Formats: sequence, structure tokens, C-alpha cells
Amino acid sequence: MNKQRFASIIYYVVIATLLSKTSGFTVTHSRLNSFIIMIEPSSSKTQINAVSTSLTVPSQEESVKLGIREWPQQTKSQQSWDENVKENDTLTRYILQGEGDLTIITTSVNKEVEKPEKSKFKPGLLIEVNGPATLQWVKAMRSDEDVIILTPGYEQGGLLIGFLFGSIILCGALIAGVGS
Repeated sequence: MNKQRFASIIYYVVIATLLSKTSGFTVTHSRLNSFIIMIEPSSSKTQINAVSTSLTVPSQEESVKLGIREWPQQTKSQQSWDENVKENDTLTRYILQGEGDLTIITTSVNKEVEKPEKSKFKPGLLIEVNGPATLQWVKAMRSDEDVIILTPGYEQGGLLIGFLFGSIILCGALIAGVGS
């Protein structure tokens, strides 16, 4: 190998190393004989605010593993409703009853609206959306039944607080009535 070729190889290796140290790039492949050095962004730099959507029908075994049947439920009787997912949050829904149309509108890192993703929902569908996004639900016109959605956590906090407050008052009244 001549001196000029060796100097060029050293030059490219030094540049690749400097880029990887200062700019968050990693050298994923290098072939010095052909002067090919591939430099790609580090994965930590490209995973920022990734918006993803997953629509699946889990098997019975997967449902049991996730504990889906134990999740609290929400009943939707209105014809349509919207749900918003904040940035870096995940919204998970399992359809227990009801059918209709679902439109998922995601927003990119640059706050640009992506192309809406339209699909049908029916019992057995598991929906997972990482925000920021908006879900637009429309119940099937031919269906009179309510839509029952299971969620991994209790999300209707106002109703829970009201129930707890009412229960405390009722217990207090019962104890006061028994004590007199």
C-alpha cells in the first residue's frame, strides 16, 4: 500500500471517529480497502417522539397475559367521540362490544399532521397509539348497542372521586345512625 492511500485511509477513519464522538453518529460498517465508511445517526437521536399505531386482535392466551378482561370499562352511547393522546403518552383500548369507524390522526415531531389512518373497529380489537394523536370514533349507524371499551387503567377520574366521596358519606351516615 502506498503512503498516499494509507494517509487517505487514516484521514477517513479519523473523520468517522470524530463524527461518532461529537455528533452522535455511529460507524456501522467500514471497509478500508474500498474506502467505504458508512456513518449513521445513533438510535437515541432518531427515536425522539416516535408516533406509532398498533391495531391487533390478540389471541385468548395473549389477552390473559395482558389481563385485558380485568381492565376497567367505559361505555360509549353517543354516536361519535374524540380522544386525544398527549405527546409521549400511550393510549390503549380494547373493544369488548360495538362496531364502527376509527380515524387516527397523528402529528409528527414538526407538528405536521400526518395522513389520517382509517379503519373499522369491532369486538376483540386492541388499539395502541403513541402520541401526539387524535382518535375519532364513530359508532356504526346500524347498531343500537353501546360501545364498551376496556382500558388498562381507570381513566374517568371524576367519576371515581365522586363514587369514593359518596361512599364515604354513606358509610359515615350508616355509622352515625348505628351509634345513636
